[in-house]
Amino acid sequence: MSTATESNLIPPPYSQELDWPADLPAFKVIDDGSQGVPYA
Repeated sequence: MSTATESNLIPPPYSQELDWPADLPAFKVIDDGSQGVPYA
């Protein structure tokens, strides 16, 4: 079994490098404030 070293590690792609579907935004704010104060 081999171990990972810095010479053979492949970093994961950045989000802008992924093949996102055209109608799917890469980032979306889920909390729009409609739930009120979360810790009230």
